[in-house]
Amino acid sequence: MQREIMRQALALFDTATAPRTTVKAPFAWKEEGSLWRPRYGRVNPEDRERLLKLGDERRRRQAKAKQVSMEGVSSK
Repeated sequence: MQREIMRQALALFDTATAPRTTVKAPFAWKEEGSLWRPRYGRVNPEDRERLLKLGDERRRRQAKAKQVSMEGVSSK
């Protein structure tokens, strides 16, 4: 499956006609009985405050970058 995904990704370099072209692979993660989702998405209580703070900082940076970008567009 990994090799096929890589083949499709590399083939996209030849077939994409525009930036941000997206192709959906014909594969799906097994949901029934999967253990990866709870492990991947788990947030330990002791990390919660730190992660919330990091998220807030990231959102502030994104908003500021968007504002600067929009000011650059409006001044042209």
